Amino acid sequence: MPSTPQVQAAQVIDPSQNIPTISTSTQAQSSIKSHVTTEETINAEILWALKVVCSHYSFNSCHDIADYFALMFPDSNIAKKMSCGKDKISYLVSFGLGPYFQDLLKVKLKTVNDGFVLLYDESLNRELNKKQMDMHVRYWDTDKVVTRYYGSAFLGHATAQDMHEKLCENFHFDGKSVVQISMDGPNVNWALFKLLSEDLQKASEKKFVDIGSCGLHTMHNAFRAGLASTGWELGHLFSLLSWLFKDTPARREDFTSLTCSSDFPLEHCQHRWVENVEVAKRALK
Repeated sequence: MPSTPQVQAAQVIDPSQNIPTISTSTQAQSSIKSHVTTEETINAEILWALKVVCSHYSFNSCHDIADYFALMFPDSNIAKKMSCGKDKISYLVSFGLGPYFQDLLKVKLKTVNDGFVLLYDESLNRELNKKQMDMHVRYWDTDKVVTRYYGSAFLGHATAQDMHEKLCENFHFDGKSVVQISMDGPNVNWALFKLLSEDLQKASEKKFVDIGSCGLHTMHNAFRAGLASTGWELGHLFSLLSWLFKDTPARREDFTSLTCSSDFPLEHCQHRWVENVEVAKRALK
């Protein structure tokens, strides 16, 4: 019988050796799954990263934490697959969660009808041996004032022109949305304020609200002056209440036994009146 191409192909191909069976396919899938992070595991790692940030844990404190989770929860496959070392948490926070929350902040700032305040301050970063300029934004959100960290820029020279370039490079917003610039008082900052004011006037012929280098200090002083004009001497009263129970265990015990409360007066700050709301609430209580 002559050999045909079909017969030759049939002799070369052995279906039993080349066609994957159901069992081999299942084994391959299970092998792949063992090396793929599940969504539940990723969610657990994200939650732990958020806990690290909110509780101000250091990244080094996460060293070998996954091993502890596996020991604490031996019946959890999620805990066994978690890998939350210091390097992974650092990257997860810096390049995963950080950009996500910054995008949310950018969207929020675009919806703020009354504009927002841009705050910046620069100081020496000894770790990097560079000057670090931190940027924050402050805006009115429903029924309260919110201050949020926006980002940081690093400089060698920190002249007004250098800082102006870094602000324009990192702060991607139309200057018309910024109603006031909050800063320290050195001359270089006033020079930067002048440059930013010129940018705003070119874009919209508007001006920033000018209430001094730091609007918060101005508001504190205005609030303090208003209270002083009443003659109530609330600052003196709050200080006395705080001093009455400071380092006095006997008075604290008597107060607790009489009132069944362990909420003692809070310490009053004379130069930050706007932030003494909790002090006043505790005094009324």
